[in-house]
Amino acid sequence: MNQPFINTQPIETPVIEGVTDRKYYRDREFPEIGHVFVFGSALGDAQIMRASQALTKKQENIVLANHEGYFRDELGNHSYAIPVMNKSLHLLSLEELRIYIANFVGFTKINELTYFVTEIGYSAVGYNAALIAPLFRACGENVILPDAWRQYMN
Repeated sequence: MNQPFINTQPIETPVIEGVTDRKYYRDREFPEIGHVFVFGSALGDAQIMRASQALTKKQENIVLANHEGYFRDELGNHSYAIPVMNKSLHLLSLEELRIYIANFVGFTKINELTYFVTEIGYSAVGYNAALIAPLFRACGENVILPDAWRQYMN
């Protein structure tokens, strides 16, 4: 089986002026109640991605119900799915990821919730922090990012 081509060159993404107090979380930290859990998903597939493996059953149900965009269940749990794979479970290109991440960033700017972004797009998927983190540079202070991304955000 042929592997998809992966562009390993970082995509230039501007830093938004005024975002000086970014928030980061350490490995093994989990979102607080009320925070929006942001994870990598597969379009049109109910597969739970790697980032959700440590979730509670209640959180797992949110992930299963959501493939792209924002979701809130009847109990008030929030999630936001950013596709990283297509319907055939092939990795999306960085250009495609950029579009989905830009949609997410736009959503965070008009919906003033707190967002907890998992390390999407790498590990089992195939990209790395140096490629994915810069795509989130435009996020505001209401977005909590993985600490491993800190070095790539300036």
